[in-house]
Amino acid sequence: MRKILISILLLFSCSPLPPTIGKLREVIIFTEYQNEIAEEISKILEKKVYTPQPESYFTIRYKPFSSFPLLKDFTTLFLIGTITDEFISDLVGDKIEIIKRDTFGFFRLKDLYTKNQQIFIFVSNNKNLLKEGLKRYEKRIFYSLLEHIYNLIHLYTYSIGIDKKKIKYLKENYRFTLKVPKKYILKEEYKDNNFIYLFTHYPDRSIFVYFDNKKRDLMPKKIADLRDSLTIKFYNGDYILREYTFAETTYFLNQVALKLIGVWQNDRDIIGGPFISYAFNYQDKFFLLDGTLFYPGEKKLNNLLQLDVILNTFEVE
Repeated sequence: MRKILISILLLFSCSPLPPTIGKLREVIIFTEYQNEIAEEISKILEKKVYTPQPESYFTIRYKPFSSFPLLKDFTTLFLIGTITDEFISDLVGDKIEIIKRDTFGFFRLKDLYTKNQQIFIFVSNNKNLLKEGLKRYEKRIFYSLLEHIYNLIHLYTYSIGIDKKKIKYLKENYRFTLKVPKKYILKEEYKDNNFIYLFTHYPDRSIFVYFDNKKRDLMPKKIADLRDSLTIKFYNGDYILREYTFAETTYFLNQVALKLIGVWQNDRDIIGGPFISYAFNYQDKFFLLDGTLFYPGEKKLNNLLQLDVILNTFEVE
């Protein structure tokens, strides 16, 4: 596959503008305790992804509770306070008893003021416990907000429709499928090597599926080496920059999986960008799914997350 120089167009070339207000990954935090929580919130929400330039999963704006009426229609709102804050206690309602009992509470409200909006609320018994509570709820907070962003990206990605013919073709010929957005092209010249890919442009995005009829060990180095062996051969020399690539154990199709997220490079063409991969065994077969982005000179994380959304529609018949 050959990367093509791109024209810089839209955030997602196949998606409309969001129906809600605010940047996609922007979180507006309403609180009267910024000094007490800012350090912990930064650790939770400003985690970095190398694309290859580091980008934060979320951007943050702090506002006092008094600003809420002016900003209540934004996509992602996060209220942080205590049970003595009347504004929060009114929104939490009967759940205030849970907080009194458990010391902390984390809640979400959907579509309260506008469609596709989520309001997240973290409450503690008193302000001196806020930092401790945020640290305790770190993973839950991060993944709850990230899930919301993925839902928005899914909505935008498929708003112009899916390619039903390609979905049917993949199902009939490979016994697996992806929810393929329109404008993606399927290439099968390496299918005899159990490798197929789809790609689109503006910006350049590609998705490959590699499959094997035997299980493989899900060790980070082995999977990274396998990916390199495939992309060097089929993607004209691409390889992983190991120092900017990270692995974590996750689940895919309810199976233990290895997730890689990092940076690829091509020395011959002097290009590179971010990628995301999932490796897992399913029904005595091995699968490696991969999304690759080439978007020079621009922020890349939104489009990388879009590839992740598409990969997670993968199903095996």
